[in-house]
Amino acid sequence: LLIVASFVLWGIGDVVRNSSNEDVATVGDASISANAYYTQLQRLKSNLGEMFSPEIMQQLNLKALSLNELISKKLFTQEAAQMHVVVGEALIKQLIAEETDFYNENELFDATIFKRRLQQMRLSEQQFIAELKDTTTQQIMQRTLAPQAIYPEEAIKLLFMIEQQKRLMLSYHLHDGLLPPQDPLDEAALRS
Repeated sequence: LLIVASFVLWGIGDVVRNSSNEDVATVGDASISANAYYTQLQRLKSNLGEMFSPEIMQQLNLKALSLNELISKKLFTQEAAQMHVVVGEALIKQLIAEETDFYNENELFDATIFKRRLQQMRLSEQQFIAELKDTTTQQIMQRTLAPQAIYPEEAIKLLFMIEQQKRLMLSYHLHDGLLPPQDPLDEAALRS
């Protein structure tokens, strides 16, 4: 009941109720299931962490952003298929070998850790490799087709500093009883 209540408060109760086998969007000959949409919303929620609230979700229009991201991924995947872009096994092996989440204490790839991480993600090795291929293909297509903005290094540093800045603030509360009584100032005293 608590989980259902949190979904209703979060604003995706309608997705859960209708998530049987319905599609939320169709992109070319592919469809986006309600389940995939719900998973995307969950990822967004976990990425926001403590900043998440139903107000933030509505304010930033996260439901539409989630759906747009899923649609973009489908479009990139379809364009890759039309252009015969294929991610090879060698690249997948390299990406897996370079993933530090699968490293042991000696900073080397460890097959045992790899399998344990897959179990934690509830993915088989084939599912993980398929997802990695899809993600890599989408990234290749996005970098190829989407214009890349070039920002000056100073702007990047400034934005980082603004985002990461912290301030220390001291506040004092003075009670009226601690201050000696003062006579009101007259006009001449104020002017001087």
